[in-house]
Amino acid sequence: MKKQLIFSVFLSFQDKRNKLVIFNKLYPVPVYITKKEWKSFKINHQNNKKLLKLFLKTKIIINSKKEDKDLLYNYIDKQEKILNKPSTLYLVLTKNCNLKCRYCLVDQSCDMMSTRVARKGIRLWANNFKNNEKCFIVFYGGEPILNIETFIDSLKYIDNLKKKNRISKKVSIILSTNGILIKQELLKVLKKYKVYVVVGLDGKRKPNDFYRKDKNNKGTFLKTIEIIKILQKNKIKTGISTAITPKNAKEANNLSLFLKKYKIKEFGFNVLRGKDLKFLSSEKNRKEYYNKVAKVIINNYLNSKNTGVVETQMKKRITSFKNKACLIDCGGYGNQIVIQPNGDISNCPFLNNKLFNIKNIKNKLIINSHAIIKAWRKRLPLYDKKCLDCDAVSICGGGCPWNAKETNKDFIKKDNSVCIINKKIFNLLIWSKI
Repeated sequence: MKKQLIFSVFLSFQDKRNKLVIFNKLYPVPVYITKKEWKSFKINHQNNKKLLKLFLKTKIIINSKKEDKDLLYNYIDKQEKILNKPSTLYLVLTKNCNLKCRYCLVDQSCDMMSTRVARKGIRLWANNFKNNEKCFIVFYGGEPILNIETFIDSLKYIDNLKKKNRISKKVSIILSTNGILIKQELLKVLKKYKVYVVVGLDGKRKPNDFYRKDKNNKGTFLKTIEIIKILQKNKIKTGISTAITPKNAKEANNLSLFLKKYKIKEFGFNVLRGKDLKFLSSEKNRKEYYNKVAKVIINNYLNSKNTGVVETQMKKRITSFKNKACLIDCGGYGNQIVIQPNGDISNCPFLNNKLFNIKNIKNKLIINSHAIIKAWRKRLPLYDKKCLDCDAVSICGGGCPWNAKETNKDFIKKDNSVCIINKKIFNLLIWSKI
């Protein structure tokens, strides 16, 4: 009597002409066969032991239903371990800014974070980590350099904690800035404390200057490029943050080639979000935009394989796909702490969801114990049966709850942007070996 095959509940396949790609959605190792071979195998698998062995290895066929459960629980366990450790600290030094970018939805205010609040925030956060753990401190805004006193004091304080073994030696310091206010004196500080400077630049001059303007309504391209060159000359590690807009979508297909001229090794595409943006004001417009975003990310990847310039959106998804590792789009699920200028502590730089205040916390902060964090986690794909039915679940990190709230009126609902973008990227990856 033939032993009945048990196919994984996560089994999926796609077809392209006469070819099939078969895979386990949680263990996406593609197996390419013809439709004829697949049909023959299902009729009599004993005649093709080589294919049977391959299907068992790639978890398309399983030995018992328990194997499926173990696979899912293993993913969830890995995800929880990541989320239960707030590896990133955001210090929002101010929400004020020297620019007036047309797509910025940050409510600008002149509040400045004091050195006392910043120091206490760093100290609280540092208590979560051992010396060998990789972690990040991001100086954020508005434009953080407007609060240069607290920025420089914080760098000195972090360095002092390192010397006393009170903060992880593997901490990376990131400054998210438009770069315009960087002066010669600051360059020495950035270099001394090994700050990774991420500068906002939306491609070439015309598309950049359409949206990224100063308060006199003048474009910022020339000033930004000048600062990037100065940072590179001073051997300060520099990355670029690029918003995909209707004005730069075509040119962004080759952004890696453009950035290579300025010796940039890494950049990240930003997906614009929020219902208040004019070109995202309707569901139809948002779908058109998200499809365009997916096309830009994919085309840039295909056009730039030999440039040596890495785009982080694609890099994260390729790493997740190859390593069968968890991808998390938003640190707000528990692995980041955000401190606002007034000392309010939240899990998101954009949502005004105050969880605690620095004044009321003594020694240790366990942010993932808060009800909001627990509620947010319920929207992650691994906990959603509908998401587990999606081919792209292995490279989906749940998207942006803030965007879900903006466009679907509830942060627990889906962020439709990632559904569109991830499905297109996954289709590229699953067929990439053929």
